Amino acid sequence: MYLEWLQLRDFRNVAQAELAFGPTLNLIGGTNGQGKSNLLEAIGLLVTGRSFRRAPSAVMRRHNQPWFRLNGQIHCTDLVHKIDFFGLEERNSVQLNGKSLPTLSALGQVSTAVICTPDSLRLIKGAPLERRNFIDWITLQYHRHHATLIQQYQHALKSRHKLIQSGQHESIELDAWEQQLAIIGSSISLNRRSTLQRLLPHLSRSLQALTLAAPRFHLEIHGVIEQHNLPLQQTDIIAHHRQLLYNSRHRDRYSGITSVGPHREDLLFLLDGLAVARFASQGEQRRFLLALKLAEAALLSEIYSSPPLFLLDEPTTELDQEGVALLMEWLAVQGHQLFLATCHPQQIPWSGPSARAFTTTTGVFQPVV
Repeated sequence: MYLEWLQLRDFRNVAQAELAFGPTLNLIGGTNGQGKSNLLEAIGLLVTGRSFRRAPSAVMRRHNQPWFRLNGQIHCTDLVHKIDFFGLEERNSVQLNGKSLPTLSALGQVSTAVICTPDSLRLIKGAPLERRNFIDWITLQYHRHHATLIQQYQHALKSRHKLIQSGQHESIELDAWEQQLAIIGSSISLNRRSTLQRLLPHLSRSLQALTLAAPRFHLEIHGVIEQHNLPLQQTDIIAHHRQLLYNSRHRDRYSGITSVGPHREDLLFLLDGLAVARFASQGEQRRFLLALKLAEAALLSEIYSSPPLFLLDEPTTELDQEGVALLMEWLAVQGHQLFLATCHPQQIPWSGPSARAFTTTTGVFQPVV
């Protein structure tokens, strides 16, 4: 996967820019607040349909501008695609080869990217929602219907909550919504666990590549299935989930939440059986995060038959020079197009005819010759 060029108009602090990229390393240097991360955000938005900063359209538009626009051309296997992304007043929209896509996530049919920034540490240190979103994002690359399942599940969850709060604890309608939650929830849970099993071998290899002791680290999902030692059979999970929902009706009315289900699951990151967030050093946490992102990239490479773009923001805050060299060597071997933003470009080894470098000052990008 290779982003050949990108045009930006009124995006963040960039009034207008047009950049041609190389197929391997693209180094973006500059001091803080000049636009390095904005460029990474624009690239991620163009190829995945979502901002890694989770920003709404209004925030991404340049000050006092009514819209922004991104245009780019991406090569994926033997095909070339033109992508046009519009940040409008009401909503964002995207066109692929001149045709409007029904949803932004439909970009996943042709392109994807793995993004690692200093904020990505919230995946380790943040709430379970961060980790559920991580495993769900990878899962929907395998199972396109996974996003629809989550939407249907959230609708059923809200409907159950409304009935519970109204005091209709024994209604036929409540029975029906809990049955839907059990059926849809079982599919979500099984999809997540299937994805995790695909991810684990890649994680082991990426941990070794970053000189971490792979056998000491482990990932596992914690939820109803694990709590009750259920077999991974959908009929058993549905029946058990359905019974738990019934048993928790009165408790859930007073707590204001539905206390069981895949919306309560967590993806555990463990070091010697203990939480990485609490018992790993800062250096181990950062390297583990990078290894996790490398594993994600390897898994996506299998799905797309082409390595995804890899967007990396300020790796020198997470790795020493030896670690940066190891990371870049791994990415080069795997064939990723790398976009690396840093305040310290002199610490990044870059050379070769296909490597390119840029500097940025207040949203203006200049190639380094």
